[in-house]
Amino acid sequence: MKKLMLSAATIMCASVMIAQMNNSDVNQVGNSNTSDVSQTGLQNDSNVDTIGNDNDSDVIQNGTTNASIVLQAGGGPGGDGSSDGNSSTVDQDGLSNFQIVWQDGDNNTASLEQDGTTNNSDVDQWGDDNSSATTQDGLSNFSIVSQGYGVAGDGAHTSTVSQQGENNDSDVFQFGGTGNDSSVEQVGEDNNSIVLQDGTSNGSSVDQDGFLNDSFVDQIGNNNESAVSQHNQGHNSNVLQLGNQNNSAVEQHGKTNISTVDQIGNNNDSSVTQHGNTNTSDVDQLGNANGSIVSQSGFMSNSDVDQIGMHNNSSVAQEGRTHISTVNQLGNHNDSSVSQKGNSNDSNVLQSGNRNASSVTQRGKTNMSTVDQLGNHNDSSVAQRGNTNISDIDQIGNGNGSSVDQHGSHNNSDVDQIGNGNNSDVTQNGSQNMSTVLQTGMQNGSTVSQSGMNHMSVVTQTGNMNMSTVTQSN
Repeated sequence: MKKLMLSAATIMCASVMIAQMNNSDVNQVGNSNTSDVSQTGLQNDSNVDTIGNDNDSDVIQNGTTNASIVLQAGGGPGGDGSSDGNSSTVDQDGLSNFQIVWQDGDNNTASLEQDGTTNNSDVDQWGDDNSSATTQDGLSNFSIVSQGYGVAGDGAHTSTVSQQGENNDSDVFQFGGTGNDSSVEQVGEDNNSIVLQDGTSNGSSVDQDGFLNDSFVDQIGNNNESAVSQHNQGHNSNVLQLGNQNNSAVEQHGKTNISTVDQIGNNNDSSVTQHGNTNTSDVDQLGNANGSIVSQSGFMSNSDVDQIGMHNNSSVAQEGRTHISTVNQLGNHNDSSVSQKGNSNDSNVLQSGNRNASSVTQRGKTNMSTVDQLGNHNDSSVAQRGNTNISDIDQIGNGNGSSVDQHGSHNNSDVDQIGNGNNSDVTQNGSQNMSTVLQTGMQNGSTVSQSGMNHMSVVTQTGNMNMSTVTQSN
């Protein structure tokens, strides 16, 4: 029925465009209906058709070849076949603006304003207590708002769209449940926003300033919150929230940054901030109460965070150029922190188990750190300052502790811990030093200190409660 109604309305508008006069057609069936149509210019067309009680429609068109269609006619779930208390206000100022409002339900309100040329807005509201406000200022903007059935008295779907500039496009779809809220503001040219909300009490905010920005938000569940803020040129943001009480915040400044956030579960939290050009962030949260923070400033850096489980926390901060950070957390209550400054640093963290902790700090150029934690309650700390340092830590077991501190260039540290309660400390100051530590067993302790150049140390501990100290300097 909806498609037939819209198709007929479109054909009608096309036929009216050839006329050299304004045309207004108002049909009201019911009680206390009010309609006010004011048209100034040539070839404007207005069609208002209301069936029900207490409907109000106000259409003002100032310019030429504008077209407005308002259809308010009845019945949501539990209704009596008539529309009650619907109100629609359309204000178009410009050339060839086109507006369709169709409200089927109770207490719906749509307020629409288009100022410019060839703006196009389509609002469909079918349920109870829905509200929509659309403002477009510019050239060739396009907006679609579709709100499904709600439950009267339990909260309204609310959609607000504001577009200023040229060729901006906003699509908002709300259906299922009640109390969904969507706000879209686009200023600039060729921005695109799509918001899909299916559930109850979801909130989405999209703010795009610039041109060629894209934002996609899908919220399927209840009490999810998403905020997207993109400024300047060519940003892309994709947010998927499937579950309950997930929170996502994306802020991008600069050019051509890309952010993808997928949250499947409950009470997950994600924050992405990107300043600069051509940075990429991908966050996947599968489970409950996981937290992720990504901050990237500079050029062409990449961050990938995967969290599967419960109460995992990840923090990634990258400043400079062409950094790479990969964090994989599989289990519960794992904690990872990555901080990289300079150029072309690479960090890879894998945590599989429960309550593992990893900290990676890299300053300089082309440093590389790899941390693998397989087990429970393992702790790892890596600090690299300089250029082209390499650190590799593997912890397999429970309660192992490893610390690597490198200052200089071309230093290499390899730590393997297989067992429980082992501890290793490696400090390298200088250039081209190499340290290898292998601990197999329980409660072994190793300390390696290298200062200068071209030192090599190999520590192998097999068994339990072995202690080793190595000091090299020149």
